[in-house]
Amino acid sequence: MIKSLNKYRNVHFIGIGGSGMSGLALILKSSGVNVTGSDEKPSPILSELQLAGVKLTIGHSASSLDGSVDLAIYSGAVPESNAERAAAAAKNIPSLSYPQAVGLLTRDFTTVAVCGTHGKTTTTSMTAAAFIASGLDPDVLVGAPSKELSNHNARHGKGKYFVLESCEHMRSFMNYSPSHIIVTNIELDHLDYYKNIEDYKRAFVEFISKLPAGGLLVANGDDPNVTDVIEGLTDKKIILYGRGENNLYRIIGNDIHYKGKKIFSFNLKVPGLHNVYNATAVFALCHELGLDLTKVTAALNNYSGASRRFEVKGVVGKTTIIDDYAHHPSEIAATLRAARQKYGNGKKILCIFQPHQYSRTRHLIKGFTEAFTDADQIFVSDILRVRDSDEDVAMIDPESFVRKLSEKHAHVRYGGALQKTINTVRPTMRDFDVIITMGAGDVWKVADALLETR
Repeated sequence: MIKSLNKYRNVHFIGIGGSGMSGLALILKSSGVNVTGSDEKPSPILSELQLAGVKLTIGHSASSLDGSVDLAIYSGAVPESNAERAAAAAKNIPSLSYPQAVGLLTRDFTTVAVCGTHGKTTTTSMTAAAFIASGLDPDVLVGAPSKELSNHNARHGKGKYFVLESCEHMRSFMNYSPSHIIVTNIELDHLDYYKNIEDYKRAFVEFISKLPAGGLLVANGDDPNVTDVIEGLTDKKIILYGRGENNLYRIIGNDIHYKGKKIFSFNLKVPGLHNVYNATAVFALCHELGLDLTKVTAALNNYSGASRRFEVKGVVGKTTIIDDYAHHPSEIAATLRAARQKYGNGKKILCIFQPHQYSRTRHLIKGFTEAFTDADQIFVSDILRVRDSDEDVAMIDPESFVRKLSEKHAHVRYGGALQKTINTVRPTMRDFDVIITMGAGDVWKVADALLETR
């Protein structure tokens, strides 16, 4: 039951259109709080919020905070100079950042925090599906909608559990009070904030150290950075999963072996070895919590995926169009490998990639050159600028990125802006069996546009 935030009856969200902010708004609205919000421009997320009864304004104005507002929650993308944040300060209205607000919420529940560089959204959604199927009626906050959450990215329940996707960017997850933690993997990312891999790993050490006595740490025992992070944490109950012999929950093919005995066989709808790992993490947690494994396994096998996670958008002629959020080299490689396994070696795959952040593109350039092996052809759109300094932008451009990829891949083209990419791909799209749009930005618009091709 929500206690810490329900004392506020009128909550205003500044920058409500983000995935986390919109999800938190839905949870509070469903719990009986009067929620209002603002954002810079209309979006499908805002339309969903309006359908849920949230009063919205487009643009930011001090007048949006009327006399009834008793708490303001702001997105990390909204600067302190924002008119609404300034108005809240001038009117002495309490203000919380998104992570701070979620942190308060975690204290009201037995919180399962899913963290890691890759796979957080899928693993959180799988956990939610397993808990719902087990009758736990959890609250859920995750980075993308899924069928299990009625095509939303959040859920308000009546149980004691809160299943939360926990982001490490700027150490946001340090605001949370986890009861149990899943660590999917650890690989250097968010180079606009973290100095190096040691700084990055320290953040996970600090977060895991917040686990209380009796809390479970379910961790990928095959990941060397994860094993580095958990080394020395002798006061935590650590549950390892993976393919190596050291893991308590060992993956052998599509089976899970526990203490040397097979206890479960996967028949997942979502493709790829990475999803076997994600599902195994959830299974291990549920087994340790004593849940009904028949219900858990059915939920995992029936899980159909979150939005923008290997999302099959449709078919045009013989061409299957897929959209995926992958934007880190390891994610790209895993997704393309899954596509190759699913559709076969004889199928022709086109990947349309929108690089996300100049800093990430530059720092992880070596990984990117090796990530597209399973694609027959690559189109690269303009790099999406997100939190990048002018120095970051000056040090790499999409043309030089394409030249670097071309050193390892014979068929790479620069597509330019998204609309230009659409216009370039459309005449030859039927030459491909599979087209995958990839990136953390708005490259999904390319997939939607190609679907309209007749």
